[in-house]
Amino acid sequence: MSRKRQVALSLLAVAIAFVGEGGFLLNRFAPFETIPLDMAVGFVTMAAGVATWSRRPGNRTGPLLYVAGAAWSLSGVWAYAVWPYWLGTPNAASFLDDALIVTGVLLMPVHYSILVYLVLGFPDGRLHSVLARIVVLAVWTVAIVIEASILIHPVDHALLVLEGLPPYPLLDAVTSYGIGLLAFVALLLLLERWLSATAAARHILTPVLASASLLAAVEVVASIARAGDWMPPDRAIFYANVVAKLSVPAAYLYILLRSSMVRSGVGDLVIDLGAPAGRPLRDALARALHDPSVEVAYWVPAYERFVDAAGAAIALPEDGSARAVTYVQREGEPLAAIIHDPLLRDEEPALVESVSAAALLALDNERLQAEVRAKLEEVRASRSRIVQAGDAERRRVERNLHDGAQQRLMTLALSVGRLRERLDGNVSPDVAQQMDLMSRELRDAIDELRELARGIHPAILTEDGLAAALDSLAERSSVPIELDLEPMDRLPEPVEATAYFVVAESLTNVAKYAEASHVDISIRRRNASLVVEIVDDGRGGAAPSAGSGLQGLEDRVSAMRGKLSLESPSGAGTRLVADIPLT
Repeated sequence: MSRKRQVALSLLAVAIAFVGEGGFLLNRFAPFETIPLDMAVGFVTMAAGVATWSRRPGNRTGPLLYVAGAAWSLSGVWAYAVWPYWLGTPNAASFLDDALIVTGVLLMPVHYSILVYLVLGFPDGRLHSVLARIVVLAVWTVAIVIEASILIHPVDHALLVLEGLPPYPLLDAVTSYGIGLLAFVALLLLLERWLSATAAARHILTPVLASASLLAAVEVVASIARAGDWMPPDRAIFYANVVAKLSVPAAYLYILLRSSMVRSGVGDLVIDLGAPAGRPLRDALARALHDPSVEVAYWVPAYERFVDAAGAAIALPEDGSARAVTYVQREGEPLAAIIHDPLLRDEEPALVESVSAAALLALDNERLQAEVRAKLEEVRASRSRIVQAGDAERRRVERNLHDGAQQRLMTLALSVGRLRERLDGNVSPDVAQQMDLMSRELRDAIDELRELARGIHPAILTEDGLAAALDSLAERSSVPIELDLEPMDRLPEPVEATAYFVVAESLTNVAKYAEASHVDISIRRRNASLVVEIVDDGRGGAAPSAGSGLQGLEDRVSAMRGKLSLESPSGAGTRLVADIPLT
């Protein structure tokens, strides 16, 4: 909105306020102190409308506030028709007087209905539930009935067609209790709206919803008082009603003022980011934006994708979803994206932009760190793929050995055995001895081949799982083993393979170097990891650099994003622990 239009609307608001209340200024019976307050309701509401309209021209809230304030002020024009009676100089009724009375009376429902519409539709000026629409329509209807009932009672300047009409019980009930009941329903709607809102939404909604709740509560109390026939003095009701009505446009003005004072929030953000032990960037942004749900994504040009602080890829919310995205750029190049509550984008855009600008350097630094983490994550993923590819190749080689060479050797051994039986007694002792030797060599070759295949990748691990494979490993160990395996379902194949080879390589080292008399193996799930612990009572002194195969185990566990720890003091045995993530 242009500056000239703001000034014109402001001057018009002053004129409307004085014209609308002009009749009461001539009323010698009306308490004078109530007139400025009554005038203030209309003027402040129009002022809030001008300010909102100027700051948010695309939002219907500003024009509606202005119309509501004008309707409140202009509803007082009916006083022009009756003030001569107050002065003791009555004149004959005229069509203009009747028109002023009807206009003033029927403008009041406009003010009430728009006000209810705005608070139930805050902040975007749209009603989002059927019940809210029903309440607004009912308020409009009841307000018209209440105001029109004024015309039913015979007054010299009332419309002739309404003169002498008696009051109706139903009409009295509507005027006495209708607004109170609707105010109570509106109060429940406001409470439900606030309770179901996010933290960021509550920060935005609270001023208007609190003022609207005050207005609804005043109407409810007044309705209860009427029902109990213990009405307080009219002056008290008037003051309470005026204060409540003033609080609604004041809340809108407060929100605009708060939005314009974003520098204080940005200043706190700068202090947080600059302090030696300041908050993490995400927490500092959440505090500055009053939104605990804030997330930050960083752009990695090398991979052309957004990642989180840990370097993992992150998908940004789509337009129209329950989350909004504000992109942070430098010289047209994306640096990061701040994911936040959509209400911040719609109601606090200046705050979001200022916070983004203030955090630009910190976001760039975090982006560089996230990029490094993303590359490390890519390296880990690559190592994991290599390990998994190696395991797949191990399984292929094991199947080929089992189904190919091993089966052929077994077939050959059976053939030699049957041939030896058929030729029994018909060959020389030297030939029979050679055939027996050939059978033994074939059996030894089959055993060695089976052991080789088991070392490459045991078939029992693939077919029956980790528990069965470890039992088989323990049975073949030359060192007594105590196996403590927590009962569990089948784990992901890479996890089972890693755990198995950690145990297998450890037992090999124990047999070769440790001179141990006993080994304890414990395998348990802990949170989201599988923890493998191998403890022996050998001579200790093991080290990954000593060529014992521990370096290969460390690489395999690291490829699974796990951790391998070794404690092996000389002469005090060895403790090896592998922490393997399950996902």
